[in-house]
Amino acid sequence: MVEPRKLKRATIKEELVALTNDAIDALLLNHFLRCQAMARHVERYIEEERARFNAHGERLNMPPTEGWFYKKSDEMSEETMLGLSRSNMRARIAKLVEPGWIEERDNPFQKWDKTKQYRVNIRKLDADLRELGYHLDGWLIEQIAPTKQRGSRSKSRSSEIESRDSDSESRDSVTESGDSDSEYGDSDLGPSEFQDRTAIPSSTTSINNKAEQQAGGAPQGGPAVDGELIKKMAALNVTVDVAIELAETAPEECARQLEYLLYREGRTNKAATLVKAIRERWAPPDGWVGQQEAVRREEATRAEIEHARQGREQEAEQRRAAEGANAVLDQMFAALDPRQQARVDEEARDRLGVLGRLGQNEAALQAMRRTLLRERLSGLGAE
Repeated sequence: MVEPRKLKRATIKEELVALTNDAIDALLLNHFLRCQAMARHVERYIEEERARFNAHGERLNMPPTEGWFYKKSDEMSEETMLGLSRSNMRARIAKLVEPGWIEERDNPFQKWDKTKQYRVNIRKLDADLRELGYHLDGWLIEQIAPTKQRGSRSKSRSSEIESRDSDSESRDSVTESGDSDSEYGDSDLGPSEFQDRTAIPSSTTSINNKAEQQAGGAPQGGPAVDGELIKKMAALNVTVDVAIELAETAPEECARQLEYLLYREGRTNKAATLVKAIRERWAPPDGWVGQQEAVRREEATRAEIEHARQGREQEAEQRRAAEGANAVLDQMFAALDPRQQARVDEEARDRLGVLGRLGQNEAALQAMRRTLLRERLSGLGAE
């Protein structure tokens, strides 16, 4: 019977995609985290063996790894099942080294060994993820309040990140979790409890309370924070601390990007997209611009329709006024005696010329009568 071999696993995590903006880079970075988790157990094994040697009065000549592990590009490509060439894999790794998420070095003990050694900068990786509203899944990281005393660099570093395992104090005070739901459960690590003490509060009430506390007054004498902005960002799963920081430093940009977010297509992670858009002041998306143009066109069309309506109403009012004035003039002409009417008509025909003498245009004659009567009224008013 053929013994079943252990199958490979390659995992793409949402938070790492949001951080790297590339699914392959995210998969590769997650594999580095798996290697880092296994490297910690190698370090623990060395310490246990050193203790056994010391108990027998012997010395184990094996330097600590300090979290470093070696990995060839071909091995990385095979383990991740990406099938990349050596040069392409090196280029992908360089993209993770450049922002400081991965540390890289040559073998410090064997100069002839050209195999690169790597170590994940857990603190840098977690800090960058938290700026996007995430945390480093599978690693226990606790934020400690800063101390007033000035200590050494190592003491300051360990005060920021506390380890749950006493054997890990020499490695940046960071402990990995073997949560059964975590991807690291496939790396044969022992099960352990995992709790992120800086995660998003599970209660909506606590989010609202914190937002209301921030909105209730000005922090350190500064401007009051808009609690509604914090609530809106928290509702999109932005961590409360990040939401408060953004609402304090860039409230107008927060309001703009919240409006733009509705039109950003293809962005499944709303929290990461919003935080990054606010920090980098992204331009409005095409959908929002198109919608604003449609609104402007609709408003312009409504303005044209309203202008035309007002013009028609004005013309109708002028027409009614003219008809009323003509009715008064016609009444004045009817009140004249026949001789006066005859003189008015004679003068009107003279002004009309040939058309008036022919007497074939009664409408023109009536209009001229009204003009003559209007002139006489104007003359009387001038006198």
